[in-house]
Amino acid sequence: MRLGKLGEQVVLKSEKAFEKINFLDYEAVAAVEYYTKKVTRDRDAQREYRKSKRTQATIQELYILDIMRENIKHGDPTYVAGMTGCELAKEVLIKCGIKMTDIPDEMYVDKSPEYWTGWALSYYQWYTAKPFSRIHAAVSIQQILMLYPVLHEADLSQFVGIMDDRLRLFYLDTNLKRIRKYAGLSQSELSVLSKVPLRQIQLFEQRQRDINKTQAITLLQLSRALGCKSEDLMEL
Repeated sequence: MRLGKLGEQVVLKSEKAFEKINFLDYEAVAAVEYYTKKVTRDRDAQREYRKSKRTQATIQELYILDIMRENIKHGDPTYVAGMTGCELAKEVLIKCGIKMTDIPDEMYVDKSPEYWTGWALSYYQWYTAKPFSRIHAAVSIQQILMLYPVLHEADLSQFVGIMDDRLRLFYLDTNLKRIRKYAGLSQSELSVLSKVPLRQIQLFEQRQRDINKTQAITLLQLSRALGCKSEDLMEL
């Protein structure tokens, strides 16, 4: 087996080849050194994959992979609240190179359970600036849909309060602690790698110091050491 381009592996599949593979040994490596390399390689692989899909996507793939996913994930207001369904459909068709007759849009607004769910979720994402992926991991669409009978006529501030409580229960660890543990780093190792004092990291993870109010350079040092964005470490 040899490692191909980023995001691609070339493997020998014959039984004869596999019969000659023997396990020899393994060697433990330092997370401080190799996690950074892993994050960089993964980021490059994802960037190259997305770039290739932009040039090769079919009409079935384009909606998910190119036009919508990244923009909605990061809360682009044009896609979250500024475009109708008709406008989104037109953009998909145009970017696929499909010619179409320009006809007036028609939109029917009905606060059905599904409509209210999408409307309330979009408002919550806009209000809190949390990525949709983070919200959905804690509260599914079906769980939001179940709130419709109680909240669809209430002020949206009540919906925001309920969602805040559910996310707080789901994310018991701070973002810093969660990402650090995922990286396989101890607090001491992260301190060495980021040059941020160990005690400061401990206070952030214990919620005794607000990471949202720390200096930008501290967030930058931590995010670079962990291979994430500075805002990923904030408690938004």
